[in-house]
Amino acid sequence: MIETEFNSNTIDLIMDGLDITVAEARNKITLDFFTGVVFRTPVDTGIAKHSWNISILRPDKRVPTVGNKNNPPTPEMNDMSQQPAFCTSSLVYMPPLEDGHSKQGKHMVKRTIKEIIRKLPR
Repeated sequence: MIETEFNSNTIDLIMDGLDITVAEARNKITLDFFTGVVFRTPVDTGIAKHSWNISILRPDKRVPTVGNKNNPPTPEMNDMSQQPAFCTSSLVYMPPLEDGHSKQGKHMVKRTIKEIIRKLPR
């Protein structure tokens, strides 16, 4: 399983100087991360791409049984609290994909985090 948590400590570190609430920042960063990893996830059957989930308070460990090569998953981020948000994929083969098992791409998580950090105001 690959899991990335965006909690109040993480958000506080990157919010310095921004004119938005913690909840708004958490939602934006979580959705940007989700969009980035989904876009970068290699596609064979579409299951890996559709395995990414966003959840509040605890990781979502559901595993999809079907995927769609053409339509990426669409998350909903309606929660405006300051609770931790998680972006997860519970597929057993997601860590090997992250490490370069597919010739279509690797390091979806690392590259997405670097992109988000690069976009932050300095």
